Amino acid sequence: GSVPEGWGNSGCPPQQTYAHPLSPVVPQVLEATAALYNQDLSQLELLLGGLLESHGDPGPLFSAIVLDQFVRLRDGDRYWFENTRNGLFSKKEIEDIRNTTLRDVLVAVINIDPSALQPNVFVWHKGAPCPQPKQLTTDGLPQCAPLTVLDFFEGSSPGFAITIIALCCLPLVSLLLSGVVAYFRGREHKKLQKKLKESVKKEAAKDGVPAMEWPGPKERSSPIIIQLLSDRCLQVLNRHLTVLRVVQLQPLQQVNLILSNNRGCRTLLLKIPKEYDLVLLFSSEEERGAFVQQLWDFCVRWALGLHVAEMSEKELFRKAVTKQQRERILEIFFRHLFAQVLDINQADAGTLPLDSSQKVREALTCELSRAEFAESLGLKPQDMFVESMFSLADKDGNGYLSFREFLDILVVFMKGSPEDKSRLMFTMYDLDENGFLSKDEFFTMMRSFIEISNNCLSKAQLAEVVESMFRESGFQDKEELTWEDFHFMLRDHDSELRFTQLCVKGGGGGGNGECVRNGWRQGGGACPQNESSWWAGPRSYSFLSPWYLV
Repeated sequence: GSVPEGWGNSGCPPQQTYAHPLSPVVPQVLEATAALYNQDLSQLELLLGGLLESHGDPGPLFSAIVLDQFVRLRDGDRYWFENTRNGLFSKKEIEDIRNTTLRDVLVAVINIDPSALQPNVFVWHKGAPCPQPKQLTTDGLPQCAPLTVLDFFEGSSPGFAITIIALCCLPLVSLLLSGVVAYFRGREHKKLQKKLKESVKKEAAKDGVPAMEWPGPKERSSPIIIQLLSDRCLQVLNRHLTVLRVVQLQPLQQVNLILSNNRGCRTLLLKIPKEYDLVLLFSSEEERGAFVQQLWDFCVRWALGLHVAEMSEKELFRKAVTKQQRERILEIFFRHLFAQVLDINQADAGTLPLDSSQKVREALTCELSRAEFAESLGLKPQDMFVESMFSLADKDGNGYLSFREFLDILVVFMKGSPEDKSRLMFTMYDLDENGFLSKDEFFTMMRSFIEISNNCLSKAQLAEVVESMFRESGFQDKEELTWEDFHFMLRDHDSELRFTQLCVKGGGGGGNGECVRNGWRQGGGACPQNESSWWAGPRSYSFLSPWYLV
């Protein structure tokens, strides 16, 4: 509102010109303000007019407005003692409250003599009780003590020098002491580790049977520990307690045991179907007998048949299928496997001078264990990729891969269409077999590829990669993928995945990986000019992984 309206509402006397209410203002400001409003006081805003008439304290207009607000607050407070409409106090009580002073309150509360307080406790007059304190002066104060200068270094130079030297040497002494403590703690830690290893060895020796394993002719025997585990497993450990071999016995399986009957009767041959045999040499016939008894109890417990035979030690060694013999069988297995996959005829493949038709039949009827399958891929048996592929290829579920089962998988990888390969991968990682690939299953697949490629990604980083792949393929809102979605995603990420390779090694042979005719050529590589040379010696046959779908 304007200044005249404010004057009217607050009860201030109205004015007609700028002269009276604004006279304390600097004349130049007053003239400029009047000119701004065309000398019309009715157009002057209330706030500006109130500020112009206020100097130090609020002017008449602001004072009237503030008073009006406090009166309204008081009258609107239903608990205010003067508000008669609340019915709290009568008029006489209100009058008594008005006449009550702070002096009355103090006398009533602290039980003081009324004559000891003046009527208005806020103002002291001469002659009133409760005399006031005197003004403080320097009269009567004691004289100040003279200034004393204390020099702490005077006469203490040697002590301070020793202190500084000690402080400088403290870090070196602390480092020396920490080194000594660390040395003794390290020695104690080594002792504890040694005791722990000894206890573990004792525990392993307690649960297992020590023996020597005969690997084959012209090879030295090595000390091992045989453990019979509760899940129908026979576990072979070396002297460092590293697992060398795990033999999983199937229910109702026949265990064939051959004992030597000469040369101290210390040798034992454990025939293991579909794997190489285990030949054990004991220190005495009694130790061998104790192991045979444990094996007998183990077979009875798990309903396994045990057939025991005896023969001479020389005949026993001749009858044993050693690891070397098993590798030669697998070499024939892989050669004929790839010959069938790549349609290589005898002229291209060359001859196998040591192979007879009986050996070929034996090789083609042999079956790969999970460990041999993993070794043929250059991977570890516990790798997720090995477990997924082995479970998919093992159609009869007997825990071994036959020639036909391996051939079916290899044909898809080597000659299958992109759709065949992606469908195979989809089936491999569809763990719940519901026809969809969830994000968790896709995460498991990616983790298995990271594992076999020797890369290092944390779970959080891999989860971010998976989310990125889903997002880039437009599947960010999907929790499960169909095969069509999965195949589309592989095509989108072909450039990142084309270099992932899978290597199949023949017969446990080492050496560098060599290409198979048509295998590398389809992937843009080069085969040697003499293609028949791929048969010579132990080989590693490389072909592109199922990620390479173009």
